[in-house]
Amino acid sequence: MRKFLVLTTLIVTMLAALFGALAGARYVLSPAPVLQVGTLLNVYVRPVVALLALIVLAARFKDIWKGSVRLDEPCEHKIAGFAQGLGYVLMGGALVLLVGVLALHFSISARIRAELPLFFLFGPLIALMPIGYFLFEIGRSIERDRQLAAAD
Repeated sequence: MRKFLVLTTLIVTMLAALFGALAGARYVLSPAPVLQVGTLLNVYVRPVVALLALIVLAARFKDIWKGSVRLDEPCEHKIAGFAQGLGYVLMGGALVLLVGVLALHFSISARIRAELPLFFLFGPLIALMPIGYFLFEIGRSIERDRQLAAAD
C-alpha cells in the first residue's frame, strides 16, 4: 500500500509540474511583448524549475518502481517517524479526496455539477498530496542522517 501511495503521489506531483511548465510555455511562445523583469522571471524561470523538478521526481519514481528504495523500513527516531506518518496521512487523505471529487464530478449531472464547484471547494485540499510526499521524504532524510550520525 505504501508503494502505491507514494507512486501515485509522485505521478500527481509530476503531472502538476508538467502542467506548470506548459502553462509557463504558453506565455513564452506568445507574441505579446514582455517588458518587466518580474514578468520575465515568472515567464521563463517557472517552466525551467518545473521541468527540473519533473526530472528529479521521475528519477525518484524510477527508483521506487524498480524497488531499489525500501519504503517499509522502521523508524528509530520519533521525529522521523512522525514526519513519515504525517506524510502518509496527507498523501492518503488527498488521494481519497481526489478519487471522491473525480467520482462526484463524473457521476452527477451537468446541471448539478455547474452549481457545485467541486474543484474550487476541494482543490486546496488535494494540493496536500505533494506536501505529504515532501514530509515523507523529509522524514526519510532525518532518519538517514541520524543513522549516519550514530554510526560515526
